[in-house]
Amino acid sequence: NVQQAAFKSREELFYADHLDTILWTEEKAWIYYTEAEIEKGEGRNYILSFDGLDYCCEVYVNGTRVCSHIGMYGTVNIAVTPYLHSGKNRIWVVFYLTEEMRDQAKRHYGLKCPNSYKWDAAPRMLTMGIWDSVSLLEKESSYVKDYHITSRIVEDNAKIQIRLERAGAVGAGSLTVRFAQREFFFELGEKAKECVSF
Repeated sequence: NVQQAAFKSREELFYADHLDTILWTEEKAWIYYTEAEIEKGEGRNYILSFDGLDYCCEVYVNGTRVCSHIGMYGTVNIAVTPYLHSGKNRIWVVFYLTEEMRDQAKRHYGLKCPNSYKWDAAPRMLTMGIWDSVSLLEKESSYVKDYHITSRIVEDNAKIQIRLERAGAVGAGSLTVRFAQREFFFELGEKAKECVSF
């Protein structure tokens, strides 16, 4: 996180009252920057996937803002196909804390760990930054964007239902579901939202 980046070593950061010397990090915007070189495939879709962004941030690809995000938990998937090109692509994320978020009395503003605001057993450290993995995913021209699986037992058989949402160039197609040693094939229509059962 940015607090560790602002101090010499992690061990010294948590020693005595050293955390008090870096409270200024809450008042600054922090930028994470990288470059990704790709060969952009024709008819392919690209998703920039973050498994952990903390907390308020904006994501840019090649100078265009592609997402504004508030939260700490959950995956953030951003469709970035129109913003990428073959060759080197610039990606950066700008993190900041709003005035309201820095106010301890308003610590229940969102899904941020409450003891970050200084409790009797924890020092004040309002973290921000990328705290889990980041991926640039390449997908087919039509792909499954999201899905939800439910199951129930009917007599001695399991009934499974999959609700799925497709993205990209949605059209008629097929879906293969592999479950244990068995495969199930389904023909899909042209709707973005489908439901299959077996």
